[in-house]
Amino acid sequence: MRMLLLCNGFVLLSGVLGIARTVRFAAAAARLFPLAPRSLDRLDRRLSRLYRRRSRWLVASDQPCLGSGLVLFFYARRMRRHVRLVVGGRQQGDAVVWHCWIAGDGAPRGDSADELGEYVPMLEYA
Repeated sequence: MRMLLLCNGFVLLSGVLGIARTVRFAAAAARLFPLAPRSLDRLDRRLSRLYRRRSRWLVASDQPCLGSGLVLFFYARRMRRHVRLVVGGRQQGDAVVWHCWIAGDGAPRGDSADELGEYVPMLEYA
């Protein structure tokens, strides 16, 4: 339930404040609630299951990378990891397809290097 609330909360906040301010808020909130370091891969798998099983309860079920990226960024910062939230795009026909992922120290291995290689990083939030 906590993951569901965090995903929805961060996505809604990014719609109101924008991604840059939401990332700053997540980083500031993470400093208030530190966690012991551990692997983010387990959390990444939990978020993937959440999007598969409870997508109708999620605000941005068509953009799972944004919600999970913001939550992973928040938890990584709680563990004092130096990660970046990266937003990139790739051309698909006449449209640009956007994707969001975590990069840096201890980032989960959810996206393969081949998948991410298709995207051109446009914005990075540290």
